[in-house]
Amino acid sequence: MKPSITKATFLGAQECLTRAWMQLRAAPSPLSPAEELRVLEGAALGELARESFPGGVLVQERGTEAAVRRTQALLEDSTVEVIFEGAFVHGSYVTRPDILIRERDGWKVIEVKSSLHDEGKADKGHLQDLAYTTMVLQLAGIATSSTELMRLSRDWTGDATAPFRRYECTAQVKELVQRFLSEAPEVSELLRSDRMPAAELTLACRRCDLFGAGCLGDNLAHPVLEIPRLSEATLKRLKAAGIHDIKDIPSDFHLTENQRLVVEYIQGGALSVDSPSLTSLLSNVEWPCYYLDFESAKSAIPLFEGTRPHQQILTQYSLHVCADLICEPKHTEYLAPHTHDARRELAERLLADLGDRGTIVVYSGYEATQVKALAVLFPDLSDRLMSLRARFFDLEEVFKGAVVHPEFRGSTSIKVTLPAIVPDMNYEGLGIGNGEAAIVAFVKMVRGVSAPEEIKLARRDLLAYCKQDTLGMVMLHRAVAALLPRS
Repeated sequence: MKPSITKATFLGAQECLTRAWMQLRAAPSPLSPAEELRVLEGAALGELARESFPGGVLVQERGTEAAVRRTQALLEDSTVEVIFEGAFVHGSYVTRPDILIRERDGWKVIEVKSSLHDEGKADKGHLQDLAYTTMVLQLAGIATSSTELMRLSRDWTGDATAPFRRYECTAQVKELVQRFLSEAPEVSELLRSDRMPAAELTLACRRCDLFGAGCLGDNLAHPVLEIPRLSEATLKRLKAAGIHDIKDIPSDFHLTENQRLVVEYIQGGALSVDSPSLTSLLSNVEWPCYYLDFESAKSAIPLFEGTRPHQQILTQYSLHVCADLICEPKHTEYLAPHTHDARRELAERLLADLGDRGTIVVYSGYEATQVKALAVLFPDLSDRLMSLRARFFDLEEVFKGAVVHPEFRGSTSIKVTLPAIVPDMNYEGLGIGNGEAAIVAFVKMVRGVSAPEEIKLARRDLLAYCKQDTLGMVMLHRAVAALLPRS
């Protein structure tokens, strides 16, 4: 078992004690691409934030005992006004606050966040982070005077503009600290007990990777969490009736019309087709069809000069073109260089590739949103870009009622619908298999942390991933068109 309870474990226990207990005992797993990027950017932002406090001292020791000793020495040295990443322990709890500033009546606690500053507001999770850190400091006998968040400025473009904005939130944090202090002894006892806390089905189980691996979802074919737009109240009624699996929901259990439809096709165990709706949707298609998929990158640190934190920057597209439902599709693609902002070139290439007639098949509303963003960015191309939106047909709408399958499991993502409707097509075996990994691959190239051979491989994998999306749309279109009644 891990020797200490960290902030992530304690706050995770606020949502689910069972999950936190299991994670405390789990073997370390490799970082996901997104986690790897967060570590990379977190280190860079931490260094940037420390520049705002000249003369501050960084506790560089990684081992807990050595870091605690170093921190204690700095606390006792009255000439030290600012401490970065000090280490504090009380019982099973540990914390390393980003920044501590010595004040007359105690220490100001500052947490550095990669999220955007929102004037007068603070994210609940950020307040909880600060409250946990402050709780452990107080338990360790450290007087705290105030608390602040340092978040990224929306106006920062990677230049000399101040990258951070500070937000004082002492009163909000103080209230949480009092609650955490009252809960800390019991939480520590439960998490360190040899007996796993009893699990309870909640909406948070949807996001839990342990739900079907040793927890409540272990033997459920279709948990009730797959019901779309499931509310807390409906889940409470299902639990009160002892129902955890969709197959056990009776026909007289009150659900919305759409929820009842999903339940019925899952219980039926077969593909369901609403022929009139499908016919109506597909009648909007005008040949030739251009199957379009965009990929973008975003980063807490502005990717290119003139861009802002977390701004989505279009980096590539894939385009399959079909004259009809049975022809061999033609493919074209574009992947921007990672050395500069190439959105102008992308926009011009896109306009040339899409021509001026034929339906543009997309999957979700993302492409329409990004085309509008390009139109705002390049006013001279605005009319031509905005005219593309009138040609868009969102294929995902087909899977929101006209064609449904038990294996959709309440989702209409192409990662789910494609293998269910076209079983021989999926994203397995691809070097990059989801949008998150695609973002990370491009950002790492921009940041210069990818070696030349890695860049070559990443660019190949990015093209293959985007191409799979548009080829998948071609095959989905053909598969659902084949479900129409023959005239």
